[in-house]
Amino acid sequence: MPPAKQPCFAHSLAPLAATLLCCLPVAQAAQAADADPLAMYFDDSQMVEVATRAAKPLTQVAENVTIISAAEIAAMHAHSVAEVLKYTAGLLVIPEGEDIGAPSSLYIHNSDYEQVTVLLNGMRWSFIDSEYNETNAIPVAIIDRIEVIKGATSSTWGSALGGVINIVTKGTGKSILPTGSLSATHGEHNTSTYNGEAAGKMGRFGYFLHAGSLNTDGLVNDDYGRSRDFETFFGKFSAADLPFRSTLTASVGRFAPDYMKMSQLYWGEKFWTSEKDTFYTLALDSSPRESLSYHLSVQNFDREYDHPWNQRSHSLTSVMGHINWRAGDNNVVFGSEHHRNYYEDAGDPNRVYDEFLGVYVNDTVVWGKFAITPGLRYDQNLNADDLLSPSLGMTYRLSEQNLLRAGASSGFRRPPSSTLAYSPGLKPSKAWTTQLGLESTSVPNLQTKVTLFQHRERDSWTWDSTLPSDWGGQYVNTGKAVRQGFELEAETIKWHDLSLLANHTYTHTDYKDSIADWNGNIFENDAEQMSNLICKYDSPFIQARLGGHYIWLDQRHEPDDSGDYSTIIWDLTVTKPLVFRELTYDLFFVAHNLFDGSQYNVELEKNAGRWLELGITLHF
Repeated sequence: MPPAKQPCFAHSLAPLAATLLCCLPVAQAAQAADADPLAMYFDDSQMVEVATRAAKPLTQVAENVTIISAAEIAAMHAHSVAEVLKYTAGLLVIPEGEDIGAPSSLYIHNSDYEQVTVLLNGMRWSFIDSEYNETNAIPVAIIDRIEVIKGATSSTWGSALGGVINIVTKGTGKSILPTGSLSATHGEHNTSTYNGEAAGKMGRFGYFLHAGSLNTDGLVNDDYGRSRDFETFFGKFSAADLPFRSTLTASVGRFAPDYMKMSQLYWGEKFWTSEKDTFYTLALDSSPRESLSYHLSVQNFDREYDHPWNQRSHSLTSVMGHINWRAGDNNVVFGSEHHRNYYEDAGDPNRVYDEFLGVYVNDTVVWGKFAITPGLRYDQNLNADDLLSPSLGMTYRLSEQNLLRAGASSGFRRPPSSTLAYSPGLKPSKAWTTQLGLESTSVPNLQTKVTLFQHRERDSWTWDSTLPSDWGGQYVNTGKAVRQGFELEAETIKWHDLSLLANHTYTHTDYKDSIADWNGNIFENDAEQMSNLICKYDSPFIQARLGGHYIWLDQRHEPDDSGDYSTIIWDLTVTKPLVFRELTYDLFFVAHNLFDGSQYNVELEKNAGRWLELGITLHF
């Protein structure tokens, strides 16, 4: 195998480095009076749920977590979850053409995409039959925040070897007078979006409603056939002040991302792909005592997927609940979840059935400057081995300006039903994640975060073409891999309405036993690097955001001869707030791929060049 190529940093990262070097001294020279005092200290009021399934301060979370807030999402004027996630350290987003609403794959620290679990309000959203973590159906307009855990998370979430992305939707309203927004955008190639949302409360009953659409002829020439026609509806309803300080919350949604796609197998053949995602949830949250609360929920998620070669439907029904007990310096969570999955392929008369049960417990113990979090989970799988997943994490407050995080956790990846259909003997792949991180505000006017990570995977899935199946082989558990590297993150405080955020991630993968994918490609070692730079200007008069995104990939995700990752993709957003007759408006302009950069694996998935759009949002 030829030696791994080295990235040309002098050419590709020079713009990022130059901007960083120019901006950081300016921010460090800012006067304290211009700074937000809270930016200089860790904010214990920021709560995180995804780590243990019960809210606790971010300073007590040992895992490597990134939180993307509603304000950050709104500033992007993004059309898809993938657009929002691509600036996250450690997370690689590979879209099929980076077209508006395009399908995409999500990887954390060079994991497989199936190893990353996507949740919507805790409900498993990844394709149920294959664990494919598609997010393009979820409308950005309904999102309140996104919580990302990087690394094995099975002691809390079960099958989550690579990490977890939990998308939390907006809450119901708080006043009789409805609040919400109406927005519309129009861009090149007949690209348009329309979204409306409203939230309110009548007595003890609250609601949040969303409806939206996205349409485009496709941003690349018609040879690639990427037209889109998305329709979305989401509703959330709550009844509060019930007995035992309880709240009952129901949600229902239907997302229909239909799009044209070109075949990667047969050049020039286009097909229309239709997807219908329908779900409902019902949850009861109660706090009979100040120190005791519990959560119970039932969820049902149905997906119908249809294109000429692959018509399939699947359904997932889940029942889950947990008890949260808080006493002094202890925060204990004990819970269980049960899932039933049905999968049916139009070309196969056999309906595949899967079932799994998980029981877990974790505790956060605060002891002086330490917060220690042990966790343990047992998973019983109908079509795979039963597994026990422990974890242990710790945070230590070195000083008012420095926080140390450390942890070790186990993870596994459950063989999905579609894979077991042609690899019946496949067992879960397993991994141990160890991470060490330091967050600091010791440098004046600058927040920094450094994370070292290692993921040791065993029983990895590798393709054996000598075994019989209709697919010309089977997956077997013969692989081992060690993925290790670092994340560097830095953010300045606001100075004269300007601020800067930058991050860089390097991951090296050593395949201890040569791993083959189902195309016969064999990997022995691999590397990837990602850099992001965001310059922000926020004033009452105008807001602007310039984001740069750079990727360097080696063997595993390396583009073929027709692919290209030679440049940085820059996106510019400018927003002008206005007030007219007591109503607030936002006029905004977005220049996507400002300098016509290239980031794509194959020519069939060539990304769109520079394209422009205008939009308006009315807030009421």
